[in-house]
Amino acid sequence: MPGKIHPAQPEILAAYHDLVDHLRRRLGSRERAQELAQESVSRVLALPPEHLLSPRAFLFRTARNLEIDQFRAGQTRQALHDVTADPDASEAPATDEPARHLESQEERHRLHAAIAGLPPRCREVFVLHKLEGLSQREVAGQLGISLNMVEKHVMRGLLACRSALKDEPA
Repeated sequence: MPGKIHPAQPEILAAYHDLVDHLRRRLGSRERAQELAQESVSRVLALPPEHLLSPRAFLFRTARNLEIDQFRAGQTRQALHDVTADPDASEAPATDEPARHLESQEERHRLHAAIAGLPPRCREVFVLHKLEGLSQREVAGQLGISLNMVEKHVMRGLLACRSALKDEPA
């Protein structure tokens, strides 16, 4: 579709500044708001026009979903960092429940194995994005790969981690 303008582009671009202002109030950072808004615009404009009955509403919903994804990623980042840092590190149980501590330790081992089992490029992308906190765009730029490939590698890593947590310990 090179050279063609997406039919919803004027409406989406007109809503961009409102979206940035909305996100800035929610996130407290103009830079993060702009990054999230840009990613939202990019994703919405990648969709076929027939999927966009209300482009402005879809844009705001996409941004909200991305915001939720970032929040979830932030919650898991520390746990994943602990897993990749040293899976054998002994930590004292946070509570008096040794069984829960053992279960948590087994989950960390399974996550570590899942991440270690990823193909090298996939593992590198996954660690940079999920553990180091780089945006997908930053990872793509740093590694010289497309944003689409970054998304595929991250998804593959997430699926491997989910699968590892669903599997029963050996």
